[in-house]
Amino acid sequence: MDKVKKDRYFFFLATGFILGGLIGIVSFSTFISYRIDQYHHKIKTLESEIEDKNARLEKLEEVINKKKLVVKEVEVTLENEEDEIAKITLQKHIKEKLDKFIGKEVNKLDGDMLWEVVDKRIMKIKDKEYKLKVSKLMVSETIHIWVQVQQ
Repeated sequence: MDKVKKDRYFFFLATGFILGGLIGIVSFSTFISYRIDQYHHKIKTLESEIEDKNARLEKLEEVINKKKLVVKEVEVTLENEEDEIAKITLQKHIKEKLDKFIGKEVNKLDGDMLWEVVDKRIMKIKDKEYKLKVSKLMVSETIHIWVQVQQ
């Protein structure tokens, strides 16, 4: 009788493992397929958005090609300079160097050339020498240049 109970116990144990494994596999497959469906839906939505944005971008590029983007202004930001009069004078001289680029098309400007116009330049104001070093340059309708000043 003990042998029959052990066989029955083993049979129920094996059946429980098999049924548990099958239920786990089915529930895992259901969960994974649900997630895959969500991702597929999200991918389709994003593809639709990309198509819309590409169409919009093409229209905007056509408009931009018709209207040329030109430089309208020069802005100079000086770093490390505390004397306000020297700062104003340096800004004025740097703007004078870059004013010849106003009215030029942005896509035809060379950033390296703009950089070299100001970088490593030494300016004298009231018997003081200021060495200029360009740290950043941004070119759009406004040329914005950040310059570090060293005495």
